[in-house]
Amino acid sequence: MRKFEETIGVPPLGIGISTTSILLFIMIIPYSASIGREVIALVPGNLKEAALALGSTKYEVIKSIILPYARSGIFAGILLALGRALGETMAVTMVIGNRNMIPESIFGPRTQWQA
Repeated sequence: MRKFEETIGVPPLGIGISTTSILLFIMIIPYSASIGREVIALVPGNLKEAALALGSTKYEVIKSIILPYARSGIFAGILLALGRALGETMAVTMVIGNRNMIPESIFGPRTQWQA
């Protein structure tokens, strides 16, 4: 993250909301991906085979059969993953400077209030 901040001309502190967002994104990917995989595996094989037998391509089967059938489960998995990310407050607090103040920038640490 510091190298990225150097390339865009921001002081390379490595802590801030941008780093936190990337951290949380990486933390929830495995959770949401495993739920999505399980939901897609629950799509009946007969539906997929019937669509393929009628001449649909694999892309058309995914677009027309699998995604509409599994949409609610995938959405629920994403919501569960976001709930888990909200629960990871300690990791977020440590990365953004360990203070409860509003930051001045998405790249900088949280600063103290000025009197």
